[in-house]
Amino acid sequence: MRWLLDPTRAITPEEVRRAFHGARTQAEAGRGGNRFRQARDGHLVLFLLATGARISEVLAVRRGDVVLRKDGAEVSMPRLKTKAPKNGVPPRTLVWLVPADADDLRSWVHWLEMRGAIDATPLFTGSPPDSAGLWTDPLTRQAARVAIKKLLASVGIERTGVAAHALRHGVAVTTLRTTGNTRAVQARLRHSDLKTTETYARMPMDDYRVAAQSARDFMEAPE
Repeated sequence: MRWLLDPTRAITPEEVRRAFHGARTQAEAGRGGNRFRQARDGHLVLFLLATGARISEVLAVRRGDVVLRKDGAEVSMPRLKTKAPKNGVPPRTLVWLVPADADDLRSWVHWLEMRGAIDATPLFTGSPPDSAGLWTDPLTRQAARVAIKKLLASVGIERTGVAAHALRHGVAVTTLRTTGNTRAVQARLRHSDLKTTETYARMPMDDYRVAAQSARDFMEAPE
């Protein structure tokens, strides 16, 4: 956690809130104006803040990995930092989203499906569908980093070293501030070392949901 203390590379909970509001505004404007990249980039940041996932994990998620429910959503997320079995297929874990985060995701999924997205379609693609209605490959990590840095800069977060991974740590510091529970932080970030995995396994789902909801409520509050 020492990395989090570096003010040049981490973002504060207040900055997380600004990023959240900026992303939601951009996502809504993009959907409303039928501007694919604007909508995608806004929803990409919202999804990163909802899951605390690594950018590489998020870019591997496809429409079929998302299950939308009335009480939230479940996302089958690859664990790319965990050693893959002999078949070479990365293990996966279910990430639970609180209802408000699920509503943001539902808006994006609906927007994609109205344009022909299927289960195999990446949740965040590089380009909109072509003239034949076919979607492209997932957004590249480099393009995602550029998009995220641009969005952060639009809300006044523009420092050398602050990039996509800062959002993951932003989820950590926000969860810690709103809950005071380091186990909740470890669970939300899904660390792959044995100690963290053991902690996650012992944590009741109700506590996890409360932690995720409290972080969302903090971001939802007016600036």
